[in-house]
Amino acid sequence: MRTIIVLFTCFISIHLIGQTCLEQGLAIERQSQIDSFPINYPDCNHVLGPLSIHSQNFTDITNLEGLSQLNSINKLDLTYNSNLTSLFGLHNVEQIESSLRIVGNSQLKDLTGLDVLSSVGDLLTISSNDSLANLSGLDSLTNAHSLRIHQNQSLVSTEGLTSLDTIARFIEIMSNRSLEIIIMNDLQYVGLNLVITNNNSLDTLSGFSSLDYINSIQVENNDNLQVIEGFNALNSGSLLIKQNKKLTSINGFSFLAEAGDVWISNNEILNDINAFDSLKKCFVLRVNSNQGIEEINGFDQVETISYLEINNNAALTSINGFSNLDSITTQLVITNNLLLNDISGFNDIQHIRDLKIESTQLESLD
Repeated sequence: MRTIIVLFTCFISIHLIGQTCLEQGLAIERQSQIDSFPINYPDCNHVLGPLSIHSQNFTDITNLEGLSQLNSINKLDLTYNSNLTSLFGLHNVEQIESSLRIVGNSQLKDLTGLDVLSSVGDLLTISSNDSLANLSGLDSLTNAHSLRIHQNQSLVSTEGLTSLDTIARFIEIMSNRSLEIIIMNDLQYVGLNLVITNNNSLDTLSGFSSLDYINSIQVENNDNLQVIEGFNALNSGSLLIKQNKKLTSINGFSFLAEAGDVWISNNEILNDINAFDSLKKCFVLRVNSNQGIEEINGFDQVETISYLEINNNAALTSINGFSNLDSITTQLVITNNLLLNDISGFNDIQHIRDLKIESTQLESLD
């Protein structure tokens, strides 16, 4: 019996060693290298080092089918392969231990071929793939360290990220000019930031219905964005909502109870911020330069704020939405709201350390 166990252990050890290869990595520049991969590395399914696939003269690589034996790669760069139309060949890869870059592959229309990939240990970058229309193929991905989706000019939807539930650090969705739909409804945790900027076809932001933890959300310079909604599982975090030209309403944070900074600024036609029904504590709140807003009335549960600034809102006439606010621990600043004549929402404040009111129709809190 002991002899059998020893032999079996030796077999397992040899088998595992045979499965790994390329500790120093491999740079693939020609289709012939992919075609000969099963011959040169017949027992390899786990690449220990970085694997770079970058076409010589941008056009040589047309398919990845010779890599179908792989199920794990330390680091993978797929960059500037202008004749590559499919990622089939990576269809058995379950894990990228470090980073995955998919950049400059101008004929890729989706990411089919990564269908069993469940984890990316570091940054996942999807950038400058000019024909990419959606992210189908990433349907098994559940977690990544960080996610960057930049400058994919034909990207209409993030469809394909339906199983993603955890991002350890950040998500950036930036400068995808055709992007209309962001869908990440299984996403629950983002360790640091969600940044959504310069996506000029995006008109509604509503695809984060399960997100319950994030440090901060930045929504900025999305020229066609009209509505922000669908963050109703979130109970804490900071918000920056800035320079969205067509934004009219913010109503998707009904369970947000505690915030660091909330900064709502330079949204030209915003007229409704009745979105914070559960907010009780906020460190800094700024409502600045929103030229269409006439009333601020959505903060009735807030009990304490450190710093509150309401500045340069040209149409603002009344502030009556802070009926439970008890204290402002550093400063209240109300300036350059030229039509403002009613701040009755502050009537129950018991303590303000410092007060500044200028360029309104008011002289004090009375």
